[in-house]
Amino acid sequence: MKKLLIVFSFLFLLFVAVACTPRTERSVPTFSGVEDKNVLQGSVFEPLEGVTATDHEGNDLTADIVVDGFVNTLILGEFVVTYSVTDSEGLTATAQRFITVIFETAAPYALYNGDFSLGTGGWNLDTPGGQATFEVIEGMLQANITNPGTQWWQIQVHQTVSIEAGAAYRLSIEAMSPEGKRIGLGVEDTGAGYVMLPGGNVAFDLTDSLETYSFVFVSDRTIDTAKVVLYLGQIGLEDAGNIHINQVSVEQIELDETELSIEGIDNITLIVGDAFNPLAGVTASDQDGQDITGDIEVVGLVETNVANAQAFILQYVVSAQGETLYANRRVQIVLPIENPAEIFNPNFTMGLTGWTVDFPEGQGSSGSMTVVDNVVEANLTALGSAWWHIQLSQGGVHLTEGRSYEVTIVARSDEPKRIGLGVEDPADNFRSQLPGPAEWNLTDEFQTITYVFTAPRSITTGKYAIFMGRMSGTDVPTTVYIDQFRVRELADAYPTLSGVGNVRIEEGTPFDPLAGVSANDLEDGDLTDTIIVEGSVDIETVGVYELTYSVTDSAGNTTTATRIITIVEATEGGMSVVVNPDFTTGEGWNFDFPVGQGTMAYDEGNVRINLTDIGSAFWHIQLQQDGISIQEGKAYLVSVRMMTDTPRTIGLALEDAADGFANLAGEPVNFIVGEEWTTYYYVLRAPRSTDNFKLGLFLGQIDAGDTPGEIIVSSFNMVEADEQNIMANSTFEDDAVWQYDFPVGSGTMTATDNQLVADLTSIGDAWWHVQLFQYDRSIDDGARYLISFRASSSAPRRIGLALEDPADGWRDLKGSVPVEWNLTTQMRTYTYVFNSNDTIDTAKIGLFFGFHTAGDGPSVITVENFMVIRLYDTE
Repeated sequence: MKKLLIVFSFLFLLFVAVACTPRTERSVPTFSGVEDKNVLQGSVFEPLEGVTATDHEGNDLTADIVVDGFVNTLILGEFVVTYSVTDSEGLTATAQRFITVIFETAAPYALYNGDFSLGTGGWNLDTPGGQATFEVIEGMLQANITNPGTQWWQIQVHQTVSIEAGAAYRLSIEAMSPEGKRIGLGVEDTGAGYVMLPGGNVAFDLTDSLETYSFVFVSDRTIDTAKVVLYLGQIGLEDAGNIHINQVSVEQIELDETELSIEGIDNITLIVGDAFNPLAGVTASDQDGQDITGDIEVVGLVETNVANAQAFILQYVVSAQGETLYANRRVQIVLPIENPAEIFNPNFTMGLTGWTVDFPEGQGSSGSMTVVDNVVEANLTALGSAWWHIQLSQGGVHLTEGRSYEVTIVARSDEPKRIGLGVEDPADNFRSQLPGPAEWNLTDEFQTITYVFTAPRSITTGKYAIFMGRMSGTDVPTTVYIDQFRVRELADAYPTLSGVGNVRIEEGTPFDPLAGVSANDLEDGDLTDTIIVEGSVDIETVGVYELTYSVTDSAGNTTTATRIITIVEATEGGMSVVVNPDFTTGEGWNFDFPVGQGTMAYDEGNVRINLTDIGSAFWHIQLQQDGISIQEGKAYLVSVRMMTDTPRTIGLALEDAADGFANLAGEPVNFIVGEEWTTYYYVLRAPRSTDNFKLGLFLGQIDAGDTPGEIIVSSFNMVEADEQNIMANSTFEDDAVWQYDFPVGSGTMTATDNQLVADLTSIGDAWWHVQLFQYDRSIDDGARYLISFRASSSAPRRIGLALEDPADGWRDLKGSVPVEWNLTTQMRTYTYVFNSNDTIDTAKIGLFFGFHTAGDGPSVITVENFMVIRLYDTE
């Protein structure tokens, strides 16, 4: 009996030992040396240098690594290199590495490739209104200007440098022009609305031989990304011409502390056409008070015969007794405007003076605008693919916050044509000052359009525009006639209506037309209780309904707004906020070619895109839809199903079109798209509410390997996703529901400011030694789920996905292959699509923070917006 007890005791202890042994399973191979890296332009980059791989048992797999992607070190920007390796058991590991090609100069303020020996490397060649081609021939940049536009800035050559407050710099250019074209030099603050540091541009008349032109400036601020720019657009009323640039440089200099003086150079404002002598009334004295006026050198020129307001900078230079004084004078040329809040030449009695005509290059738009009998005749031969591809505009107008303005347009068109009104701030990325789109349909009879808006803020850089590009799917090339475009500042402000953007709701969903709607008036204050709503919505019947909101202040000023309420069929997959997500009609989507070239067309439920020139930046070609309403704090699931004939990178646009196209994702979102149909997902937690959200695809150049080709998109949707989320407290409002588990490791976890902050002091020696998870999540057999979260780590490291059933011996619900991600110091979104083979209410879902691979160690991991969204689309 005693022996039996001993045997049973031994077996019991053996059972306990086995039961308590930590779970082991074979993990995928691990990489080292695949951290993100910066490399210098023109250097040699070997993708496998320093990169190794080992399997679970430590066997070297370096020789089996497969590299996908290419880094062209001659092109500045970010490239993606993907590494993959497979072990003897068939387990495959992949890792992405971001390689950023940068340039380095002798000093932060120095220009890169100022002699063009590297072609146009480091330089941006911009035509935001003019037309020109650029080519480096025998070390000289040659700009062939076919249309200088109507402003000095409408053709630019520029790059960014760093400058310090109080430091002095000399900007020099060696250039020529066979036709005697003018050129302007300037420095702008890219972080402050591109304000010009000298206060304007320093302009020069070029000759037909190479000469050096320069000016000295002292920065009043420290700027990490100061824009050094050469203005090649129209300066005055000059014609097109060619400019050859041999050298551009910026050098830091020391200014003399001197008693030299120059008098009579106060800033001055002149009206168009005024005579001006830059030396009239100007005197100079040396250190002893002796007159040296005759020694004054004037750098720059002033042209008063201009079509638009311009500011010129003159630099007066005088030297004596080994010392030199530089003094600037700003000469502002203005139009004879009585009220800066109103438009100049509204009846076109002075032709197009004061107006800017814009057929942006590369948009596919074309035509001309002339004035005949005081009427603008806009002959539109091609509309481009977006509303802004043809514009008649005027800038420099003033808006006062809370003040109301009445816009009057008298216009007609030969064929039916839709036009739009723009009120923007070019100094703030063309941020719209209107509460929403303002558009009208023209006919062959003149009609008077009146529109009243209240300025949301005070600006002195406002721009009014009539948009005549492609406004709708029925627009055709035609001639538009504009008899009047007038703005009147109203003596008493009109009230404003907020929260009246168009909405889409599912049938049967309760709808309160006044929920979230408010009204305010500059003089009367809150008028929300006086809002009148006309119209009705039947939430039980699918259809489109129109509501009219109106509010009147004590002065009798009435503001109205029209709101479209679309009732759609209820679906399992969440309420879509997109018009025509399946491309079954011709509505909703804009086919946009800001710079690139190609075609987009609806094709049997798809959008077929053929790209012949993808430009040089991600935004140069876009498929997009704006005017979408989103609400702050809501989660939205974006899904796009597409394929391409040549693998390439495609970006996702998630922008606020009313705020200078601000990126609401807070990160670049790119998909590697291949030759097989694939659905790509992204989850956006809206950081703000807007009625002018833009959803789109960036189809321009993103990676060096991107090439022209064909892309087919079969669906592009964005749905409200919170109801499909099976997790609780996804936004970490507090510590509720989440389990903070340190089986072996140590540290702390806490929910702070809607983020989970895991401060890990020890991570143990296995993946499961530190965990973040939730118990008792319900999943269904045959269902698909998108796991999405954003995360970063104070030190690069790997984390893994926890997807287990504790009620079934911690069985891995996703199979035996680990799902892992390499975190960086940048907050990024990570996703995984899970196909469930179980129906259970006991799923454990979360993240493993323990040891995964060599290089993992203690760090601070930050996680936000952890969601598991049930997918209802078909893969």
